[in-house]
Amino acid sequence: MDEEEINLMDYIKVILKRKWLILKIIVGAIIVVGILSLVMPKYKVDTILEVGVTEDTLEAPNQLVEKLKNGNYNEAIKTKLNIKKLPKIGVSNPKDTKLIIISITSSNPEQAKKILEELENLILKEHQEKFDIQKKILLDNKKRIKNKISSLENEKKILEEKVDYFTNLMATRPSPTYQFLLTEAKENLEKKKLEIENQYLQLNVLEQKLNSYQATRIIKAPAIPASPTEPGIGVKMTVGLILGLLGGIFLAFVIEWWEKEKKQSQLEHQ
Repeated sequence: MDEEEINLMDYIKVILKRKWLILKIIVGAIIVVGILSLVMPKYKVDTILEVGVTEDTLEAPNQLVEKLKNGNYNEAIKTKLNIKKLPKIGVSNPKDTKLIIISITSSNPEQAKKILEELENLILKEHQEKFDIQKKILLDNKKRIKNKISSLENEKKILEEKVDYFTNLMATRPSPTYQFLLTEAKENLEKKKLEIENQYLQLNVLEQKLNSYQATRIIKAPAIPASPTEPGIGVKMTVGLILGLLGGIFLAFVIEWWEKEKKQSQLEHQ
């Protein structure tokens, strides 16, 4: 216990002996942190995309997140913007949404903004190509169904005329043959009406799908924030104070050890 108290007193004596050195290092650390905060402030630039919706889905949000984390678009961005190294790009997908939040924290907000804009362009172009292909398939099917309905309507009109013709014949010259032909024409007319109705149902389904389609879009475009987004100056000064204190104490003990070793070496040579 006494030995521990002696060691503790030795530590305190070293700290008191080198108090001005420790104080200088603390002040220096605070000044350096303050200057760095003013000279190199960090800005957070972000953008929000909403993944489009189609029958087959353009791309699952979690798949896009993985692609962004794996840097699938990085080389294309570096080539387009002539950048050797990209800053770290953060990406997230809020639960149960199709939103993708992409952000960059950098001391160069203008560059960060350009990177996010180019990234948006690449994603939108990729998704738009898929969107156009899927939409074209639906539009082609819609056109085919409309043509089919037009053809069926013409056939229906012919059958209606046929029913009217045999109905008139039965009124003036009834016969089993005319009755058979009239019944057959009516049956074919009803089938044709059902066929047309079925085509309209298919057309309605296609219309609903087309109305539900939505291309990938930008919800929030990247913009340079008005002020830095890092912790406040008070937090930074506190960090500088702690680092300076620890560094000063460490240096004080290193110097004390060095001086003892030097004295010991001198005594040995005497």
